[in-house]
Amino acid sequence: MGDIPICIDISHHQGFPDFREVRDAGVLGMIHKATEGTSFVDQNRAENCSSAIGAGLCAPRITG
Repeated sequence: MGDIPICIDISHHQGFPDFREVRDAGVLGMIHKATEGTSFVDQNRAENCSSAIGAGLCAPRITG
């Protein structure tokens, strides 16, 4: 199992994780659920993706 990259899946339910702590725990990347149905857009997503990238994790880049 050591050769399989560890990735977490988060959404607005996790708030704003400390991604440096997440990285230090051995996580290599994250994905972030952005929407729910057709009306809900997670307002935490841009900040969480930016913070994850800043901590050195592989994560979606938010553009536009």
